[in-house]
Amino acid sequence: MLWIYFGYRKRTEKRLLLQQADLRDTRNRLLELSIEMERKNALLKHSEEEEKALERMREEMETLTARYRTLRENMLESSPVYKKLHQLAKQKKPQNTQTLISEELWEQIKQQAQKVYPSLRRYVINRCPDLNESEWAYCCLYLFGFDTNDEALLLGINTSSVRTKTLRLRSRLNIDLPAQMSLYEYITMQI
Repeated sequence: MLWIYFGYRKRTEKRLLLQQADLRDTRNRLLELSIEMERKNALLKHSEEEEKALERMREEMETLTARYRTLRENMLESSPVYKKLHQLAKQKKPQNTQTLISEELWEQIKQQAQKVYPSLRRYVINRCPDLNESEWAYCCLYLFGFDTNDEALLLGINTSSVRTKTLRLRSRLNIDLPAQMSLYEYITMQI
C-alpha cells in the first residue's frame, strides 16, 4: 500500500512538474507574443504616422502643382501677346477668311509659349519629331487657352476646322486622353 501511495505521489509530482513546465513555457510564449505585439503596434503607429506624413506631402504637392499651373496661366494671360490676341479675337470681323495673326505675332506666340512652358518644345518633339512648323505654331497658340470660336476668328477658319486642327494635333502627338480631360489640360499637366 505504501508502494501504491509513493507511486501515486510520484506520478502526481511528475504531472505537477510537467504542468509547471507547461505553465512556464506558456507564460514565456505569452510574454514573447506580448512583446511582439507591442513592437508591431509601435511599427503600426509609426507606419500610420508615416502614412499621414505622406498624405500631407501629397496634398501639399497637389496644392503647389495647382498653384504652379495657375501662375503659368496668369503669366500667359498677362503677357502683351495674349492681350493682343484677345483684342484681335474680340474684333469679330464677319465673314473673315484671313488669319488675323501676322508672322511677327506668330513668332511672339511661340516665344511666349516657350517662356511660360520651357519644356514644351522638348515634350512636343519627343512625341512627334516630324511635327511641321505650322503645327508647332498652332500647338503654341492652343496653349494660350482660347475657346474654339476665338481661335476660329484668329485663324480665319470656321469652328469645325479648329476642332479638326485640335484633333490632328492630338493625333500627331499620339495622345490618348483620359475621360473628362481636354488636350489643353493634358499637355499642361505633362510639361
